[in-house]
Amino acid sequence: MPREEANNDEVHLTVKKIFIGGIRDGLDEDSLRKYFEKFGHINDCFLMHDKDGKTRGFAFLEFDGKIKNRTNI
Repeated sequence: MPREEANNDEVHLTVKKIFIGGIRDGLDEDSLRKYFEKFGHINDCFLMHDKDGKTRGFAFLEFDGKIKNRTNI
């Protein structure tokens, strides 16, 4: 997102999927959901794994609509 649009509330109304990086080993999708539910209802949580099943350290969260308290994420 361009910096000029970062403070525009209309742009943020369409944000539904966010990237979460720096996830430590041992954290699962349920833990991510529980933490991020305070920002809005989560439709899907995609914790990325390698071919051996080890987490890759990042995830995508998809919210159902406007994200609450987006400045605190």
